[in-house]
Amino acid sequence: MVFALLLIGFSLFTNILMVSELPMFSLKFNFKDMSWKTNAVQYLFLLVCVAIVAICFATHIFWLSISFIILWYILLSIITRKHSNAH
Repeated sequence: MVFALLLIGFSLFTNILMVSELPMFSLKFNFKDMSWKTNAVQYLFLLVCVAIVAICFATHIFWLSISFIILWYILLSIITRKHSNAH
């Protein structure tokens, strides 16, 4: 029963995300200037993705790593959007 409710909730959440106008950050690096200041969001995304994959493989739930990475991408996009709006 709990799994069914989670599945319904996740389905509704992803459907709302598909039609929302949530701006996502670009994964492209600025190869002319590879400094942290220029590519901070991309480096942060990659560092956390490596940690997610390492933790998922260590706990033998590697099949969940892609789901966690997608959630991380959405959360980081929301955080960076709010941060850029504040300045």
